[in-house]
Amino acid sequence: MEKKRIVYLFVPQAQIKERAKAELVWHVAKKKIPCLDENGIMSKPTSNNGIKLELFVFDVMQFAPKMLVLYVPREDEFAPLKNARGSADSAPEHARAALLDYHRRLLEKAGAKVSAAPGEPAPEVEIVPIVSYDGEGLEAVRGTTIQSPLLIADFATLHALAVSGTTTSMPSSKFSHVTPAVAVA
Repeated sequence: MEKKRIVYLFVPQAQIKERAKAELVWHVAKKKIPCLDENGIMSKPTSNNGIKLELFVFDVMQFAPKMLVLYVPREDEFAPLKNARGSADSAPEHARAALLDYHRRLLEKAGAKVSAAPGEPAPEVEIVPIVSYDGEGLEAVRGTTIQSPLLIADFATLHALAVSGTTTSMPSSKFSHVTPAVAVA
């Protein structure tokens, strides 16, 4: 079974900006738009009541004198963020879950065992990009067991994890990243 892939486009923006402004065609998307009813009360419609005009990145391809396409694993490189919290798909919590899953897979590929905290459906681990962007430098965790939630925010945390192999929860207000914070003992 072939993995799903996503295509990235790199188009020289300066070369197409003015032409694209003049020639791009807007796409009409029919949407359910919250509005005030006749009594002034906010109402969420059950059917489409408005339109949204949209442009897509693929629309500019026709104007590009040169273009570069990358073909990458979708689960590693793409998590759309276009809907509000609580939506069925493409919402902030979906992008967050995809990022945390990617970081879990990086740690497991490096040889760590990652497990979820009691009562949590999936492990929550985050690796700050300055520590490792794509799994490089994570060899130190080989053979360790990581209990989520875990935030690897610096090299000292990575080193301490490699030495001790255990984690201890800390107040989440200590960090500003996407996961509840944990430091190594």
